[in-house]
Formats: sequence, C-alpha cells, structure tokens
Amino acid sequence: MFYTLPFDNKVTHATADTYLTVASLIVPDTAGVRCRIRSLTVGPAQDSQTDIPYAIKIDRIDDVSAGTAGTKTAVAVADIGKKDPGAPNSTVSGGVAYTVEPTTYNGEPLWLSAQNDRGTLIKEWGPEDAPSADADMLLGVLMAPRTSVAITVSGCIEFEVY
Repeated sequence: MFYTLPFDNKVTHATADTYLTVASLIVPDTAGVRCRIRSLTVGPAQDSQTDIPYAIKIDRIDDVSAGTAGTKTAVAVADIGKKDPGAPNSTVSGGVAYTVEPTTYNGEPLWLSAQNDRGTLIKEWGPEDAPSADADMLLGVLMAPRTSVAITVSGCIEFEVY
C-alpha cells in the first residue's frame, strides 16, 4: 500500500551545517511491518526564494524504543494520506515540526544531496534501492542550511508499507 506524509512551511535551523528533522516515518514495534520511501519532493515555501545552499539527507534510527523519537507534532496512522482511497489506514505513523531532535540516528545517511533554495527537488526510488525501515525504526528527512540563514520548505514523502 502507498501513502503520503506532507510537510508544509518547515523552517530549518539558522546555524550552518546543523541538521533539523523536518519529517519522519515511524514504524511500530510490530513484527512484519516495514516501509520504504518511494519518492521525496522538497521545495521553497518562502514568499521570496533566496539563493541559499542546503543539504538534505535521509537517516535512520535502528531502534526507536532504545532512544527518543524526539519532540514533534505526531501524525497518527489514521491521518496519513492514502494514495488509494480504498486502502486501509497506514500502520506507519509520522512526525513533523520537530522542536527536539530524535537521538541515535545512525550517522551515515542512507541518501544525501546538496540543493539550492531556489529550486525544487524531486527524487524517486525503485523498490530495490529505496531507503527502508523495519519494525521499531524511524526514517528521518533532515535538512541543514550551508550558511547561517534558515530556510523554509514544504514537501511530501511518498512511501510504501509492505
């Protein structure tokens, strides 16, 4: 089943190279539940786009229950968007608007890219190379400006529960 988690008007840190989680997928500690990101879209949400470079990455926490999933606005499984309106609710929840970062990210990202705030990123993955997570894991989309200026972004994570 395919689902979407949008994030709107999320502001990064204003400290160069300091990552902030803008959105995450949180897989419950239930055997057999897995997800993978199939596409990620991120674009500027400011009224006037600026010429600010930033980094965006996807990182994973391998054991959410061993650390903290951070302080965020939780997105319940019933509120995750369904690509197919007849599909059941997602078994994977989400998080947006982080005010306290999750702990214990793996450190080496699953995917990393450099971007500019004047453009839009659209990245798609096939099933074999998609960033994925198993039970009791978290997939986070993190962003960091390369200068000491915060940027505001909006976007969407499209993911598959399999």
